Amino acid sequence: MNSIYSRLNYFLILLMPVFLITGPLLSDISVVLIDLFFIYLLFKKKSELIKDFNKVYIFIFIFYYLYSIILSFWSQDLYLSLKSSLFYFRFGILVLAINYYLSVTQNFVNKFSTFLVLVIVVVCLDALFQYFFGYNFLGFKTHNSDKLNGLFGDEPILGSYLFRIMPLIFAVLIFRFKQIKYSYLISLLMILMFIVIFLSGSRSSIALSLLFISLFFIFIKRCQKPIIIFATLLLIFCAIFYKINDRFSYTVYYNLVDPVKRVYSNEYTNADLNLKNRSYRLFSAVHESHYLTAYKIFEENKIFGIGNKMFRVACSDKNYYINEFSCTTHPHNYYLQVLSENGLIGFLILIFCFFSCSTIILKEF
Repeated sequence: MNSIYSRLNYFLILLMPVFLITGPLLSDISVVLIDLFFIYLLFKKKSELIKDFNKVYIFIFIFYYLYSIILSFWSQDLYLSLKSSLFYFRFGILVLAINYYLSVTQNFVNKFSTFLVLVIVVVCLDALFQYFFGYNFLGFKTHNSDKLNGLFGDEPILGSYLFRIMPLIFAVLIFRFKQIKYSYLISLLMILMFIVIFLSGSRSSIALSLLFISLFFIFIKRCQKPIIIFATLLLIFCAIFYKINDRFSYTVYYNLVDPVKRVYSNEYTNADLNLKNRSYRLFSAVHESHYLTAYKIFEENKIFGIGNKMFRVACSDKNYYINEFSCTTHPHNYYLQVLSENGLIGFLILIFCFFSCSTIILKEF
């Protein structure tokens, strides 16, 4: 990999976890640069760069990309929808680029995993420092007792960032360190990430990270003993800390007790929600309002949906009105968003990709 473009792409991919922390600007610019450099190499070396890539996935991605663009032309707001769908191809090229550098760059996974671990440890230690002292390494203060933002400043996405990077980091670590002696370090990092996700107050990320850790525990047998040991120690420490620290007691209440109370609460219940005959909510009455609005949109646009980014426009339509909480930027559920905006066709593409990837993973195990 002697080309200057290849070296630049290598460092851009390596730095992507850091760019994501700084916000969308640098990460979007890096994606564009990676794509441009890869396209240059593609024309230079022709099909050699993607000869080993599954052509079925390329075809499916192209189909979905064109499908999204066509939907945008029939949407209520052409500019808003097309702005989302027109440049979506950059993610497909990014996947091809990363696949190429994985195959041609020696020790890419080793170097990437080392750098990624360093970034995650810094993010976690910074967040813990902020939790205990009220400000982080850069001087960002906590403004909400329910949330911990760390290096993300005013953006409450710390838990989301750590959860979404969690499968990647442990995939590369398991691939790199096959010896049993490294299982304790891998498990310790997992517990550290979960602690910070829990303290961040991102309840969806807490639930999803618990699901991931459970699956990791089932499939990665060499990490089962370390996870049991560290999880037991963590529970003992939390039980003690819960008794002596009021803020931690509130964090436990906010993340574990309050979500359950919201599910069975009558908050914001009215005749329009049609919830009087049952005693539970889908996460909360506000979230259920979003879900029901998305489902109403889907019912009237089952096959094709209404176009990318159009939920925020259509939710104000009186035909989809549930209550005053119906309208928001998105329905806070990926599957309902795909159903309402891309219809059954888009949803089936998504499900096909999920089942295909799951089949490959299960075969590996």
